[in-house]
Amino acid sequence: MRIVEKVACGAALVCAGLMAVSCSSVSPGPAAGGRDAMIWVPAGRFLMGTPTNFPRAHDPDECPMRPVTLTRGFWIARCETTNAEYAKFLEHIRKTGDHGKCHPGEPKGKDHTPANWSETKLNRPRQPVVGVDWWDAYAYAAWAGLRLPTEAEWEYAARGSDGRLYPWGTNWPPVKVVGNFADETAAGEEPDMRTLVGYKDGHATTAPVGSFSLGASWCGAMDMAGNVWEWCNDIYAPYDVKIDRDPVGPATGEGRVVKGGSWRGTEAADFRCAFRDNYRPEYRSDGFGFRCARSGSAGEK
Repeated sequence: MRIVEKVACGAALVCAGLMAVSCSSVSPGPAAGGRDAMIWVPAGRFLMGTPTNFPRAHDPDECPMRPVTLTRGFWIARCETTNAEYAKFLEHIRKTGDHGKCHPGEPKGKDHTPANWSETKLNRPRQPVVGVDWWDAYAYAAWAGLRLPTEAEWEYAARGSDGRLYPWGTNWPPVKVVGNFADETAAGEEPDMRTLVGYKDGHATTAPVGSFSLGASWCGAMDMAGNVWEWCNDIYAPYDVKIDRDPVGPATGEGRVVKGGSWRGTEAADFRCAFRDNYRPEYRSDGFGFRCARSGSAGEK
């Protein structure tokens, strides 16, 4: 797949942890990534970014690795937003023409129909919605009474305070089936795709969300490595090391942060919890989706 309108790229690795914490979750309801399936992530401190002396390829924007504190707990969706969930939002937009929840900077005339909405192989109800840009993700989350996670929230939910490299631990290539990557099954769908030799997750394209229990993060979030790249709320920029509490990114800039890797990826760096990349908010791809988050307290349902 040729990537277009890419602003910058990076790869990150975090290799040490701080204090351990635990999290609790609301039992998943019918919706995979909506309010009924949110996981509570308590406030905590973790290491974010990449060491400046990291021996493998990485981007300077990922450095330095430093302690970051999230002073408030938050809820994050257990799974990525699905086609079935997104279809309800799209129906609302089409019936009402109500864009009141959309970002004020959204391009005029946008109807939020995903770029790949007509492709059967990508649009089964439990598959993650793809072909959505940042504006689509923002609008859906606001319509659902949710929001996109910050980059710090996303990374913390993926790797926690114990310093894991990947949501499931430290090993790559994975010795067990832990996520949906460009594998031997995908090669059957697209013969020219570069694939992981010896790895077979059973899905030629996107997998139904939550399919890989062995790949769950420390707090129970699913598919935080592979399946789809996930839009975060932050504008992309080099880390501001002076901000070590509740970072939310800069106020202005061209691109938005994406994290997590996709079903088209084979590079180890793509799937590390600290990986960050930068795409213009109007960029769409069959490997891009999102999950939602929301503020609140642990006692809320």
